[in-house]
Amino acid sequence: MLRNARLFLEDVEKSCAKIILYTEGLTRDQVFTDGLRLDGILFNLQVIGEAVKRLPVDLRRKFLRAFEAIAAGQAQELDVKPLAGRSRATNPG
Repeated sequence: MLRNARLFLEDVEKSCAKIILYTEGLTRDQVFTDGLRLDGILFNLQVIGEAVKRLPVDLRRKFLRAFEAIAAGQAQELDVKPLAGRSRATNPG
């Protein structure tokens, strides 16, 4: 049975929350010198990539535009909200 797009987006959200949790309050050097932490971050980036690859094409395009806007420092212009009923970093799953 195929998973629906919402479940893939939930995977992305959970992995983003974990990455935030793993990096919060740390310097770049602290993150990059902690092998276990870095492995956790890289694993969650892989989860995000796999989930995005499985999204329908129209959603994937929207997702990529959002990342481009964030990278360009325009995140405030996006209408991005967490999935209903989910907290961001407090309960990454």
